[in-house]
Amino acid sequence: MIKQNSKLLIFMFILAVSAAFAQNAYPESLFSGITVLDNKDGVKIYEIKDKTPMKDAGIKKGDIITSIDGKEIKKTRDYLKISKSLKDGNETVVVIKRDNKTLSITVGDYSVPIKEIWDEKVAYSNGGVPKSEDPFGYWIGLATRKLGNIKESAPCSAKINIYEDAIDNAFNALHYKPKRVMAVVLIADTHLKVGECSINSGLSEKAVKSFMNAVRLYQKAMKKTSLPKSDLIKIRDNLKKTEELLKGSL
Repeated sequence: MIKQNSKLLIFMFILAVSAAFAQNAYPESLFSGITVLDNKDGVKIYEIKDKTPMKDAGIKKGDIITSIDGKEIKKTRDYLKISKSLKDGNETVVVIKRDNKTLSITVGDYSVPIKEIWDEKVAYSNGGVPKSEDPFGYWIGLATRKLGNIKESAPCSAKINIYEDAIDNAFNALHYKPKRVMAVVLIADTHLKVGECSINSGLSEKAVKSFMNAVRLYQKAMKKTSLPKSDLIKIRDNLKKTEELLKGSL
């Protein structure tokens, strides 16, 4: 019994020492949400949080990082230096060792599920969701409320700002439930509105970009056959309208 307690105390002491020497990555970088320790082969991931670029890319606790962006990682100081230099990057390649295998994984500062399903590189949300609320419901509710409160008499410049904020909110929602087709339809509808306002404001380049975004998302949504017929008809009609407006803007 004494031996078991001694082993437990030693184990707890080792964990405490390890935690003390663990290094946190930069919170706004591609490597946010992880803590690392020195290892003979590189740096070992001591902790990794959910809904972060590294976790969504498939990297796990216990993986050993041996290189980032083609640069060898030998010590924690190498890791910190390189991760800091890439904190504004869009994506990079991380080489890891796992179970005696070497894996090359692309890590991006965009939502991996949205990229895989909708081919859209969308930045992660900045958080701020109350603990008592469902994140998807919180963000989609924020988007719909913003859209519902727009006054018809408001100038197009003000409307465009609200539309674009609503699009960001809807994408934040989609990160938590990326298969929700109607969230994508809401985003496409809003892109259409941005395009229409941009035409009225003489912003032809912005209008074309917005219409192209709407067309792409409508087309992707149309491929999801689980939608009710009434929703498919609405998407089809909006798609035709957007394509006509796009042709007139080019």
